Amino acid sequence: MTQLNSHKLINKWLMDTIIGLNLCPFAKAPFEAGEINIQVSTAATAEVAYQSFINEIEIIANGKATTSLLGFSQLNLDFLSFNDFIGSLEEALEDNDLADVFQLVCFHPEFIFEDTNRDDLANFVNRSPMPLIHILKRIDVSVAMNSTQASENISFLNEKTIKALSISELKRYFWYLY
Repeated sequence: MTQLNSHKLINKWLMDTIIGLNLCPFAKAPFEAGEINIQVSTAATAEVAYQSFINEIEIIANGKATTSLLGFSQLNLDFLSFNDFIGSLEEALEDNDLADVFQLVCFHPEFIFEDTNRDDLANFVNRSPMPLIHILKRIDVSVAMNSTQASENISFLNEKTIKALSISELKRYFWYLY
């Protein structure tokens, strides 16, 4: 898959699934304002993927975007390995005194919340067409959370929304999983 096609894939997922189902009530406004940087890394190793992550951090830190979706079209990691990779990125943020500045959210086609089984529809909230990281500024998350529902409430509503979908609706919104 080319980088352009991968970029379109992430964009379609964001519009159709995340914004379309309102899984993130904070996504629509920055998307419409063009403030979400969507990048696709062709990194095939964690070392090269790390550099792609650093590049995205710099873009946000320099004010060129407020948030970033960084997809990895060639990084062949199962969910647990990708989750470990995200953990190493969070450690790097801590080591560089940036853990209070940035927040990372993991998305993966095989995403599984802790204490759920693989087939639980609640997992669909964080399932994406390819492994990706949502990089946010913590201050923006705090402001958004203070102005709307608490995160636990959003999570509960998302699970309820997904579980209420028919099979055909699941296939329409989560086309990349079928």
